[in-house]
Amino acid sequence: MLHYLSLGIKEGSRTFLQETIELEKEIDRLYYLALRQLILSQSNRSLAYMIGVKRIQLIGNRILIKAIEEAADEISEAASDLLSLTPQELDEIKNYWNSMFDLIEQATAIIDHTIKVLAKEDVKLINETMEELRTLRRVLMSEATNIEASLSNVKDYRVLIALRSVNLRLYNALRRMEPIVEIAFNRSLENVKEIVVD
Repeated sequence: MLHYLSLGIKEGSRTFLQETIELEKEIDRLYYLALRQLILSQSNRSLAYMIGVKRIQLIGNRILIKAIEEAADEISEAASDLLSLTPQELDEIKNYWNSMFDLIEQATAIIDHTIKVLAKEDVKLINETMEELRTLRRVLMSEATNIEASLSNVKDYRVLIALRSVNLRLYNALRRMEPIVEIAFNRSLENVKEIVVD
């Protein structure tokens, strides 16, 4: 989704931005499918065993799928905000792609790390990912003030609002990843036999 959002900004393409929204609809469908499976697995132990859901992890799994769905909603809202612009305003957004590209790429990498630590159950890697999340959130906040300074010459307030919105939506998408890392940390502690402090 972030890739299509980035291409939509770079190219000023409504097609890429619309594809971001279509991907969010697909994520919504997967969310409801996963939610139905969790509900069914709660009442049917053999189904829970077949799909690999431990009863003790039921609430954590619900939080996981909700966090992913909410992060997708944020990215989709950023695309919707950009789609509300006129073609001329969208062309003006292209001028700010270089500064936004780095942030989008970093967000993509951190979201990938977040999903990967869920399977790894490595406490050190989980802590590094949590620190990456916090660092990029701080960068996005400082970037918001930089955007304010660099956009003082922007005459169209709709472009200014759209740029602020994309930054805020990225920030919120990353914030939605924190529960995933916390659950990965809790699950890794459940499986640790002894704790080694470096």
